[in-house]
Amino acid sequence: MTRIVDLQARRQAATRVDSNQVVLAGAGTGKTSLLVERLLNLVASGHCDLEAVAAITFTEKAAAELRQRATEGFEQLRSIGAGESTVDEGEASGRSFRWLEAEGISAETIGERALDALQRMDRARIQTIHAFCADLLRSYPREAGVDPDFQVDTGEQSELLHRESWERFVADELGPDGKRHELWNRVLERFRIRELASSAQRLSEWRLPLSLLTPEAVSATAGELFGELAATTVQEIDELLASSITITSMQTAWFPSMRGLLQHLADGNNDALKVALADPKIQKELSRSINPSTRLDDDEKAQFKALVSRIRSQTGMLQALDPTPFVDVVELIAPFVQQFRQEYTRRGWVSFDGLLLLTRDLLRDHPEVRQQLKRRYRQLFVDEFQDTDPLQYEIVLLLGEEDSAAGADAWTTPLQTGKLFVVGDPKQSIYRFRGADYRAFRRAIDRLNDQGAVEHTLRTNFRSVPGIVNPVNRLFSSPHTTCWQTGRTQPTYDPIESAIESNSEKPAVEIWSITEGKQERVDKRRRIEGRLIAAEIERLHNEEKVDYREITILFRTFASIPVYLRPLRERGIPFVVDGGKDFIKRPEIKQS
Repeated sequence: MTRIVDLQARRQAATRVDSNQVVLAGAGTGKTSLLVERLLNLVASGHCDLEAVAAITFTEKAAAELRQRATEGFEQLRSIGAGESTVDEGEASGRSFRWLEAEGISAETIGERALDALQRMDRARIQTIHAFCADLLRSYPREAGVDPDFQVDTGEQSELLHRESWERFVADELGPDGKRHELWNRVLERFRIRELASSAQRLSEWRLPLSLLTPEAVSATAGELFGELAATTVQEIDELLASSITITSMQTAWFPSMRGLLQHLADGNNDALKVALADPKIQKELSRSINPSTRLDDDEKAQFKALVSRIRSQTGMLQALDPTPFVDVVELIAPFVQQFRQEYTRRGWVSFDGLLLLTRDLLRDHPEVRQQLKRRYRQLFVDEFQDTDPLQYEIVLLLGEEDSAAGADAWTTPLQTGKLFVVGDPKQSIYRFRGADYRAFRRAIDRLNDQGAVEHTLRTNFRSVPGIVNPVNRLFSSPHTTCWQTGRTQPTYDPIESAIESNSEKPAVEIWSITEGKQERVDKRRRIEGRLIAAEIERLHNEEKVDYREITILFRTFASIPVYLRPLRERGIPFVVDGGKDFIKRPEIKQS
């Protein structure tokens, strides 16, 4: 191993208890090992009991891995303390033992505390955020307003109840005894019943607080809500224009025009937006029909259509300048949403989003409950912080609140020193569709830092050799590339260093761009690419004596695989195709 360039940051993150710790760590930088090391240090030093720690992850797989590695770490620490094994500082347990020893704690005490932790592992709170929230709600069902035996609904029960309740709601509202016929007439002049049903379903989702379903709240927040959506879509348009996806000459004007409108909306620049909307050219672009190029494959067409649909939807929301229609819809639907949620919880169901919202409300609205939970959980670990959404951030901040505080706002209440340890990398966020967003992530990190947290960036990579790491650094750090664009919605790129020794200075990554046939259809260019790949594989095998079994071709989708397999067959290159749900049914498998 070579020098670990961020060794000091790792040591501080694993041992300091005088401040909250924020760790920004990319893939392969050993963040899980660091998290386990800190857990071992806190428990084996006597700083806190294992049952006073809550370790929250995003997925069940991550929670299971963390629990297993923590169990293994405590077992290794017990073994070292009992003299049954030697110290390996390449392991979290070895580094932990050395630090505990330097703190003046005897090997016997370390071993005893590790053994005690092992005996309590079944009570350790190492779980997903949703499982953690479910446990809190069941512990305080009266305050949370839920059935203590509630079941978590994956969506089926919600859809069934929505269909049943919506039909009854419309019948009552439009019947002879309905009290709001005038409001319905106004709304139905602009929207169809089907569109209202869809809106009702979206507004019924638990992620949206009922406090926002008032005319006053909608008027105040409509532009802001649309602005958040618009900023994300602007980024997606930029990504499309920078990608290799084929767009027509007409569309090269349409996308920038729509981007300009949405950027005004994202910036809250209503004056500029009004001027743009008055431009006849913009009005013409708004009415233009946009369809994907025939050169795109099925996946690219789906991606293209989805983006155009979002743009259409959001440019249609430019009524945010005059939110009256939106206010009317919300006023119309609000009673239905309230009735729906009451009936849903009465039947003993809670959705995944409901777990988060109800837990946030429980912590925010019941200070006495929050005080009990703050005393119970003295240490809070949060892994994969980049995949957390604003509701989850509020839960973390409320639980991390200073012992003597009882604020109503998670974003302003003071934080307890040394209680929070969060790990994340915004470049790895894959859950934008669930509300994860870099701006929300940065806001949460800035709040922690403002309250005295120490931020560390891990730069040493233990997974990849220099031949992989160095070309990637050059690609993404170059001022001449658009591969990584830092901005409001994108983090900075932090170069990484490999900790693996390598005798070769030759880059292990090459980036190929197919220039031949650049103006041809996508399928023709793929055939060109397939022939070039087959030729390179044949060259590697014949000239550099690389075994065919040492070569792997990775594809984004299975749709285009046959195009690449034909040149392999023509050159007599053996291959095996693996993956996908219909593996046995694919033509290349039937023919082999």
